[in-house]
Parts: sequence; C-alpha cells; structure tokens
Amino acid sequence: MVSVFRSCCWVLRPIGPLGLFLIGFCCSGSVVRSEDVTASAHVLDLDGDWYLFPNATAQDSRKVKLMKWGVVSAHNIIRIKDPAPDNYITVVAPNLEIILKQYCRKPSACYQPIMVPASASLPDVDNKSISMVDKVVAFLGKEPPLLSMVRTRGGSPQLAEGVVPVVDDRADLGEVMHDVQKGEYTLTPYGSKSANLEGKTALTFDWDPQKQTTVWLGSWTPGLYEIGALASSDRMEDKDASIWVLLCSARQCSGAVSSFQTVRASTDKWIDAATPETIHEFLRAYLVELTNSTWSGR
Repeated sequence: MVSVFRSCCWVLRPIGPLGLFLIGFCCSGSVVRSEDVTASAHVLDLDGDWYLFPNATAQDSRKVKLMKWGVVSAHNIIRIKDPAPDNYITVVAPNLEIILKQYCRKPSACYQPIMVPASASLPDVDNKSISMVDKVVAFLGKEPPLLSMVRTRGGSPQLAEGVVPVVDDRADLGEVMHDVQKGEYTLTPYGSKSANLEGKTALTFDWDPQKQTTVWLGSWTPGLYEIGALASSDRMEDKDASIWVLLCSARQCSGAVSSFQTVRASTDKWIDAATPETIHEFLRAYLVELTNSTWSGR
C-alpha cells in the first residue's frame, strides 16, 4: 500500500494544481483502504487481564479491557496486568491469519508492551470476506457460547460442524459423524431460520457408521440443524455429541461447501493458538451467518 501511495504521488507531482488534487484523492483512498483492513483484526483467544491502548503514549484513562472477539487495530498497544504462566493472547487478521501470539509461560516475557502488527497479506482480502468475518465476530460478541455439550465421566464432548448436500431427501452424515458411536440421535432445527420438520421439533434417526451413513430426512427444510443424542436413550452418557450441520440442496450447497471448507482450513491453523471450544464457536457462528447469507441472497 505504501509503494502504491509513493508511486501515485511521484507520477502526479509534475502535473501542477490538478496533480495536487489527484494526489490528495489518491492518498486519501490509500489511507481509507488501510484503515478499513486493519480495523477488523480481532482477539481470537486470551487468558488474563489484557488491556488495549490507542498508542504507545496513551494514558491509563484511555485503556480498554480486551475480551475475546474484541476489535484491535494495527499499531495499537496491548499490555497485561500481573502476568501469570497460564496467560496468553492471540489476534487474527480479517483473512483469519494469526498476526499476534503471545504466551506468558515466563511472566517476564509479558512485562513489555506489545504493538499490534499489520499483516502484509491484508490487501489481498476481498471486501465480501471481510464483511463475513466481521458479521461472525459481531454475532459471537453478543451471543452466548455456541456449544451444546455434555461432559460425562471425564470424557470429552464430540464436536463437529459441516455443510451437507441433501439428495432425494437423504443426507450423508458420514463426514460430520464419523467418530460418533452407534445409537439414536435427533436432528433439531437451529433457531427461527430453519422451519420444523413436519411440525415437529426434531427428527429421530438411528446411527450406525459401520452399516450406513446416509439418513433419510423425509420432509425437510433447508437450514441449520443440531445433531444430539436422544435424551431418553439408556446410553446417553456414551453419546456426548454436539454436531452442527447446514443442510441444503446440491444447487444451494455448492457455494456454501466451498466457503466453509476455506474457513475451516484457516481455523485448522489455530490449533496451538486457541482452545478447541473457541475454534468450534467460530465455526458454528460462521455456519449461522452462512445460513443467513445463503437464504437472504446477501
């Protein structure tokens, strides 16, 4: 961006008054683009009392306590109060690349202020992608955690997300349920964006990945659903399943599948920078916004 700014100004310098006007237009456009991009960086995950300052000389009265999904800009300053070995903070750019990762395993490593860097790859991010990420983060900032989990007897919950095309009223759930045990499960519409199945609140189906992964949906409505263990099952404690799936026709799914795969490839890089719950929360919020955009035509 800086090189474009310099080139623009160098070329127009000899033109005179008109050149001065165009220089101002060119330079202001460069500044706006830079601010638009850097303003969308977000706190991915953190532990500890982290604070944001507008710049290195800002007083304590201007500091803001940082929360997960909070907005930060390039060249802001981040400080932590009383660092402990478990404290950390990570920040992602609009393209979901990690641009800041600071651990306090040795508290002395976090005594110095941290400047939020700018990412060299940001000019390559298209406005549609930035808008989608901003909507996801805004949703996460105002909604409770998007995790419906049951932890039992030291076991870890089964978490998964995906976009599944429905063909002839059948959905192949093998990709999202490949690690789930045999048993009875329910498919429940999420929120008001998905209509009920035949007026019911949920569809019950038998699952056995060793025999068949395709589930017949009967009368169904495209939208976002949650898969969970049947509450009345005697083996509920063996089925800690919390799976979100966007069901759509093959025609509707083409763009949604591609979009979700791209985002999931980015979140796969967060393994060492965020908790598994944070990653799944983001993917589920992305499915919510993907559902909204798919059926609202946005």
